[in-house]
Amino acid sequence: ERLDLWSLLLETAADDEHDPDDVEEARVLEADVRRTRQDMAEFRSNEGQARLRTLLTRVCSRLASPYRQGLNEIGALFAWLWPASETMAQRLFEAFVRRYCCALYETQSQGRKSALLGGCRCFGTLLAYHDPALAKHLCAAGLSPALYATPWLLTVLARCASSLDDALRLYDVVLAKGDGGLVFFLGLALLRTQRAVFLATPAPRVPEALSLLHIGDGACTVQEVVREALALHADTPTSLHESLRRVLTYADGRFAREERVALE
Repeated sequence: ERLDLWSLLLETAADDEHDPDDVEEARVLEADVRRTRQDMAEFRSNEGQARLRTLLTRVCSRLASPYRQGLNEIGALFAWLWPASETMAQRLFEAFVRRYCCALYETQSQGRKSALLGGCRCFGTLLAYHDPALAKHLCAAGLSPALYATPWLLTVLARCASSLDDALRLYDVVLAKGDGGLVFFLGLALLRTQRAVFLATPAPRVPEALSLLHIGDGACTVQEVVREALALHADTPTSLHESLRRVLTYADGRFAREERVALE
């Protein structure tokens, strides 16, 4: 049922066969495959790692993009869905990456600043707007958004989900909303659900507290994070939404142009 729903939301269609080419950063890809979700027997097995390796290789090849760290965390969700429909899971993963990840994986080129750097700055601005006290406390601890929000943004929060079940429930919301910027508000919500803990934690120990932050571990449930994220999204001024949209727009346009060229 989830695969069918995600297929509708991602508007995937049947695609031609594509033999994977060699992928840049293959060594990094292999290292990430071997450390992904090692708490799960499926990803410790040779078979499970092979499925994830193939999935990552095929999608990076189709996108003509080097492998980027963080894609393994997202790919694990779709590899986990393979028993239901291997072909559909591959198409869903590619469609998801194109729609929700490509912008932040763009690197600095042709005078453009990294979209990820711009995204982290947007995250800091949103945090300062919605919770200036927490933003000030994290800054006093020497923590810029680039240090703690980067893995959240690059993995669409999969990295900090306690289980794949929790990550899938988060992705259900992202897809239903259809807004690539929602991950920023989910990250803000994750911080704010534990704001009392952070504000009571001495600055030198804040990095450790952040490293222990997970969704679905009892102290911070998926429902709480989603509820808070949607409230923050609704309470954010149009100007800040527009700033976020500009950060996320470039790659969508780049891949759209590539697809048009391929069709021609």
